[in-house]
Amino acid sequence: MIDSKRGESHPREVKMIRKNREIVGRLYECRGFTLIELVVVMGVIGILIAIAAPTYLDYKAKAHDLSSLTDAQNLLKLANQVLIDYDQIYLLHNTGDGSVIGNENDLLGNFIPQIYNLSLLGKAYVLILNYEWPPPTGRYTRIYVRAYNEKGTDDPFGLNGKKTFQVYMDFLTGQVTKNY
Repeated sequence: MIDSKRGESHPREVKMIRKNREIVGRLYECRGFTLIELVVVMGVIGILIAIAAPTYLDYKAKAHDLSSLTDAQNLLKLANQVLIDYDQIYLLHNTGDGSVIGNENDLLGNFIPQIYNLSLLGKAYVLILNYEWPPPTGRYTRIYVRAYNEKGTDDPFGLNGKKTFQVYMDFLTGQVTKNY
């Protein structure tokens, strides 16, 4: 403000104007990042993603394999229980028959209630045999389970090209064969 008596600015006002100009000047100096800085940061982030993504996908595939292993072990136990409950049974569940095992008639006409529900994206081939053939002489009592997951690790020797876990149990010889 101009002092009317003297015709000049008051000293306090001059200091305020200088401070305001300094603050405004500093704001103009802070303009942001340069294009080179942004490109470098994006490149570093891209490299980190390129390193981490395959590791993460491998980790997920191994987790799906673990769910298949759990399916195979649980199916062996439950199939053993089904053999105890039924005198004669011939249950066949193929990999394309869905995720529910049981809840259907077996090949001998017996209704088998649901014995297991497979994990997400899990597939299994289950064969439970306990019948006489020919009737008075031979008895077949076997459990055969093969389980895999559609998103599991790749294996050319497994079902559908995926790592497959197998369990075979022969009750006549008492032999259990596991392939994990």
